[in-house]
Amino acid sequence: MLVALVLGLAACGGSDSNETASAGGSDANAAPVTGGTLKVTFQGEAGAQLAPLLATEVPSAANGGISAAGKTYTFHIRKA
Repeated sequence: MLVALVLGLAACGGSDSNETASAGGSDANAAPVTGGTLKVTFQGEAGAQLAPLLATEVPSAANGGISAAGKTYTFHIRKA
């Protein structure tokens, strides 16, 4: 369920520096945007395990995917 939410938000997400992307609009001529903020609330069952579908792995502190402060999660997306 979380993976579907992340994919949906990533597909229409963007950065506040790009007005079209942050407003959720679609402009075929808009330049791709790097960075931004993705806020997700996961309310799964205790002990739920996440499995990556588009990412190469689930971010964790051990693999450097979660910052020390726990505020930044880095996802590495598989190449098409």
